[in-house]
Amino acid sequence: MSGGAGHMSDMNNRIKQNRSMKASNKQKFKSNNRDLNFEKVKSEKLIFKKVSDDELAKFRIEIRRKAKLEGKRN
Repeated sequence: MSGGAGHMSDMNNRIKQNRSMKASNKQKFKSNNRDLNFEKVKSEKLIFKKVSDDELAKFRIEIRRKAKLEGKRN
């Protein structure tokens, strides 16, 4: 007997198919092909604006004021 009405053989076939679809069996993950799929991206350095001390103090006061208002709302 092979397990009834074919349920077991169907299950075994599905397990084999799923195993063949695993990422480790795909060609792109074998040997050196992986380097071709993931290119290195050159990142640019950020350029920050120069701000005077007075403007910086104004920004800090404004940020603190907004934080206080938000704290009162919550």
